[in-house]
Amino acid sequence: MKILKSGFLLTLLLLFGCKQKQNVKDSVVLKIDAIEMTTEQFSVALANHLKHLDAFVVKDTKYIEKTKQTIINDFIVRSISELWAQEQGLFVKTSEINQEIDRVRANYGDDISFREELAKEQITLKEWRKKIRDQLLQEKILQKLREDIVPPTEKELKTYYQTNKETFSYSESVKLRQIVLKSQSDANMVMKKLRRGSSMDELSKYSVTPDSENKGHLGWIEKGVTKYFDKVFNTRVGSFAPIVQSEYGFHIIQVLGKRNAGVYPYESVKDKIVRTLMEKREQAKYVAWLDAQFRKIKFYKNDEIINKISVVTKGST
Repeated sequence: MKILKSGFLLTLLLLFGCKQKQNVKDSVVLKIDAIEMTTEQFSVALANHLKHLDAFVVKDTKYIEKTKQTIINDFIVRSISELWAQEQGLFVKTSEINQEIDRVRANYGDDISFREELAKEQITLKEWRKKIRDQLLQEKILQKLREDIVPPTEKELKTYYQTNKETFSYSESVKLRQIVLKSQSDANMVMKKLRRGSSMDELSKYSVTPDSENKGHLGWIEKGVTKYFDKVFNTRVGSFAPIVQSEYGFHIIQVLGKRNAGVYPYESVKDKIVRTLMEKREQAKYVAWLDAQFRKIKFYKNDEIINKISVVTKGST
């Protein structure tokens, strides 16, 4: 059996009798309860995982075996999710799928552009709808699991802050705004206008960088992050630094503030700590749930057939 995907032929090496060869593509290779995956479906899944890779990678047998295991793991998670969702009465409505599809489609100019993107990814609209549906079901499952998660206490939050203070530290920083021009002469002209009393608010519209929409405000920039901004750290607050050239153009930079290296106060990072700890608890909850569900199921895997699925490039056949 051969499946063409993005320049590769996925070939099932059959070491069976003729009659068995005819039926092998429909043979079940993975099964959990009533949910099955056939040889052909497994091969298509393997092709989809490899379609964007070069021939050198797909010839690596270790990589192929690793990819096969990924497909098996995905099947287990997807099947467990389906069965548990049914038990809990969790379902994805067609209207929810359509709403998500419309949201994604809105990022494209028109329906033709959207379908061209699907074609480029070598996925049909039907396949993509199923992926959307699976993602939405996972979100519903995670939302259900979150119901039992207890938020961290104030003591736990403060303990985390004290234990991980280096995470909330910052280097010496300057608060900046800028105007970026394409040429040195343009930058010199704008700088003269600023020194004669014109405002940054007024002249920032000439900037060629996106921050012009925010009147050139960049916020706080830490030392060592951007090489050309490091040159302005010796400039006094309220003053303009000498014009700096970068790959983006010629920068007129005003220093609005300075602060020494330090640690953000607890209250300013509290919400971030809450999110971090909740994410950790959600991950732990999900892993424990998945392990518990896996212990309940009866999982069938046909290693004999799966091991006979190999990959060759088009030029090798």
